[in-house]
Amino acid sequence: MKMVREVQFDDGFSSPSDECGCDSVFQIFPRFHADNRGHFVEVIRNSWGHWIRDFSWMKQVNRSSSRSCVLRGCHAQRGAMCQGKLVEAVNRTIYDIITDARPNSGSFGVTSVYRLDPEVHNQLWIPRGFLHAFAVPNSETTEPEAIFQYYVDNAYDKTSEICINPKSFLVPLMTCHRSMCKNMECSDFDALHELFAREERLIISDKDLSGVDYNRFMTSVKLEYETSGRLWYR
Repeated sequence: MKMVREVQFDDGFSSPSDECGCDSVFQIFPRFHADNRGHFVEVIRNSWGHWIRDFSWMKQVNRSSSRSCVLRGCHAQRGAMCQGKLVEAVNRTIYDIITDARPNSGSFGVTSVYRLDPEVHNQLWIPRGFLHAFAVPNSETTEPEAIFQYYVDNAYDKTSEICINPKSFLVPLMTCHRSMCKNMECSDFDALHELFAREERLIISDKDLSGVDYNRFMTSVKLEYETSGRLWYR
């Protein structure tokens, strides 16, 4: 994906806004300190200079828990209620899935998968205009539910919500090449594909299953932009 910037943020971070602005996709790898008691990490501090570290943009913080094999999404919000999201896995590995649905973008329709790893503490910034989903890998052992936390720059609005049926999205996702899977080992890639290849194993909400078809949505927003110049996101 052309827009991806993987950035190590620290006190001395500086980067041109066109490389790491709010319209770019990038990962943050916060500096953390560990000892025999556990670890400490600064998630957000309002003095680091970059816009994402100034939490005045943040309008809502959400947290969810999900069992193994849960697939949530694809989700977005339309128009003035569109959301940018900073996401992270708190206690278990989560595969985060984003698709560029901006019809004026050179990477329109490109899907990328990121491994959110609580051991690394990496976070992912997802700009407005992207579809977002995530999956919890299957575990042969008893593990706690995966806790997923995200900070958004706009409040949730039910009337503006876009919900894509994830089963209509599995075909393009299954064609995802390894090069599109960020900071993922081969074992992660294989586990992800094995999970999606066995649809009966996936745990998907009725709400998501009743969502719109992926190809129909992408075709409609592209046509709307080409005929009227209107964008579904702001």
